[in-house]
Amino acid sequence: MKTVIFRPTNSCNLACTYCYDKNNHELESKVINCASKKFEKEFANILESLDKIFRNEKRKQLIFHGGEPLLIKPDLLDRFCNELQKRNIRIGIQTNGTLITNDIIEIFKKYKFSVGISLDGCNEKQNSKRIYSNGKNSFETVIKNIKKLQDNKVKFGLIMSIGKQHSGCEKEIYDFIGNNNYSCNIRPVFATDEFMINDVMTEEEYIKFFNNLFDIWFNDKEKKVRTHQVNELYTSLKKEINSDYIDKLCSNSNNCFKNFICLDINSNLYSCNRLYGIDEFYYGNLKEISMDEVEAKIKKIQNKRNRYIKKECGDCKEYKKCYGGCPAEAYDLYKNIKHKAPICNIKKEISKHIKEEIENC
Repeated sequence: MKTVIFRPTNSCNLACTYCYDKNNHELESKVINCASKKFEKEFANILESLDKIFRNEKRKQLIFHGGEPLLIKPDLLDRFCNELQKRNIRIGIQTNGTLITNDIIEIFKKYKFSVGISLDGCNEKQNSKRIYSNGKNSFETVIKNIKKLQDNKVKFGLIMSIGKQHSGCEKEIYDFIGNNNYSCNIRPVFATDEFMINDVMTEEEYIKFFNNLFDIWFNDKEKKVRTHQVNELYTSLKKEINSDYIDKLCSNSNNCFKNFICLDINSNLYSCNRLYGIDEFYYGNLKEISMDEVEAKIKKIQNKRNRYIKKECGDCKEYKKCYGGCPAEAYDLYKNIKHKAPICNIKKEISKHIKEEIENC
């Protein structure tokens, strides 16, 4: 499936301290208020760009990202989604969850959105890095809006980014997921600059966190949380039960540059949203270049990544299951894509722990 990560705006109403995209955000209120005007001005050009990207694709998906995509007014979002529906494009969104209104919920239902919401843990302390520009915590607002989604039977999943403030909170988070019947992804925050070092867990700390979370689930006779409610728990366990199991996340594909592409409101194309704004991963502007030219650039960068990763990881028994992991995570740490992602060692240690627990059962 070809997936477009679409940025309808670079503006955001939050100022999350660990955000990998914060250098691209425009936080001034006057800029935020102009988000819909800019989108409407480029409306036709965006659709034309999408038609080019999806020209030979049968399975098509667009994920609204950002910035914060819900800064776009609901009526404009509705019009745009109607055009996507005509083109048989599946629709998803990743949002900070602060701007979900009844009108937005109706749009989610109307177009059968796949909804992802960022929320870090079960209280304000754990969510302390997800703040407004005035320093106010976003936790209570997001929880209220999640309740609206549940009341309206809108399916959604949470993304929890785990940092230093989550150490020792495994049981609280487990109960939070179970008591509210949430589904989520749990992932470590990696430092993208020197100012984040004191906020992120070390590899050892995250391994301890996740192994503790697994043990809580493993020893829970009632199984308050089903494995598939925590994607990382499910995939880690599945790999130990079935040696042929392959986690199909984009980060484990050696074709991620081909299958995913980031498009902004001005029809600029980048490798993915994590690499947006970096010249090395800029493909060009679809108002000026053809998709043939774009695809040639994609092939070149994909081959470069695969060549280096095969050299580094080719002898690993897991090589064809992860291909070195997420190139963007590798770039964050090393400023190039020649290396495997930092989460590789973490996954190996977690798998080792789970295997030992199963064997000792």
